[in-house]
Amino acid sequence: MARKRSNNILVDVMLVLLKTLWAIVKLPYYFWTKDDKGNSVNRSTLDLSLVNSQWQEIEQLMSTSGSTNFRHAVTEADKLFDYVLKRKVASGESFADRLKAAEKLMDRDSYDMVWRAHKVRNKLVHEMETEVMSWEARDAISGFKKGLKVLNAL
Repeated sequence: MARKRSNNILVDVMLVLLKTLWAIVKLPYYFWTKDDKGNSVNRSTLDLSLVNSQWQEIEQLMSTSGSTNFRHAVTEADKLFDYVLKRKVASGESFADRLKAAEKLMDRDSYDMVWRAHKVRNKLVHEMETEVMSWEARDAISGFKKGLKVLNAL
């Protein structure tokens, strides 16, 4: 009976050691994920030069009049913010899930502004007949910009 008990303890200890070893081996892969095109990307790396160049394009769109440019600027800003969320938070299946996970990283005002901006983007994407007013687009872009600054991406 004592021998059987010691064998069970030995098996339990070996299982714990193997599980621990597996967790250590798997840890570096935790930081890798797939982008929208299926390519592997390191989600712990935030390319600030990419963020800045994309933001310049968004501001260029906003400086050009026209509902189409405003619509495009808002959707691009939303994509850019999502890119940052994926690298800063990296949890959640959707933008909304990732933004909820980022709430602890942001102050209430910035968080609310990003939510409002994302709602404008959703309205533009899901309601084809919706026209974006210049003030509405500027407000959304301002919200994304404030959120990016709070997350130290701009």
